[in-house]
Amino acid sequence: MNKQSIGLTGVSNARELGGYKTIDGRIVKSGLLLRTGRLDKATAEDIRRLEVDYKVGVIVDFRMPAEAVHAPDPDISGAERYSISIINEAEMIKQQKQKGIDMAMMYSDPLIFLKMALESKVVHPGMYIDFLKSNAGKAGFARFLRLAIDAPHDRALLWHCTSGKDRTGIAAMLLLEIFGVSKETIMEDFLLTNEFNREKIEKMREFLDEGLEPTEKHLVNDLLVVLDGVNGSYMENALEYMKSEYGSVMGYISSELQLSDADAEILRNKYLV
Repeated sequence: MNKQSIGLTGVSNARELGGYKTIDGRIVKSGLLLRTGRLDKATAEDIRRLEVDYKVGVIVDFRMPAEAVHAPDPDISGAERYSISIINEAEMIKQQKQKGIDMAMMYSDPLIFLKMALESKVVHPGMYIDFLKSNAGKAGFARFLRLAIDAPHDRALLWHCTSGKDRTGIAAMLLLEIFGVSKETIMEDFLLTNEFNREKIEKMREFLDEGLEPTEKHLVNDLLVVLDGVNGSYMENALEYMKSEYGSVMGYISSELQLSDADAEILRNKYLV
């Protein structure tokens, strides 16, 4: 089992930030910062672990309501839930309709959905930059950081989206940057999705190999990024964008997410040892 795993069997990409080392030699506390995929298939034992072992006190769901309605979170006793969509759902639905995409297709005809999402650039290498630049993204990630500040000291904060890789991955990156870990560690955490989702990715690869025409086989790796895998260039592009536009990732966090130096220090003192 990977050292970052939190031991859930029904929840994909379920891991924590605990144990990562900062550049100045501090360590992220274990058991307090949990990142996962959707929770709707959590087993009874998974829920027990979240309630008893991790004492989850705050759950942040980054999904749009149109996503969450198909797979609602289970009740986690003792946890306050916050729905924070960092995508403007109305605008997204409008764009998808213009391109002939219906979110329900993800569940009814996933192959067509995947191909249309890629061809229409709903998913593309600058997608994370779009999240960081949008008003919904700025407001959502700012609220997430505030919840991390205000969360109970002795209870875990858990955040997730659908696959726990894109929106969830950006939130993890922002926290790790504030803590002062290296870029290498940030990328290591981001790319762990491909390890944690390995089984799902291989099943999807088989599905695509069967369903794609010979002339479409070159799309397999790009299509995997739509659902279960990650491409390091997506995060690299986001980091480079913040560096070029704001001088650094912390420059973006300070300017656009309104996180003060004092707020950042609260987060470091709360989650680092």
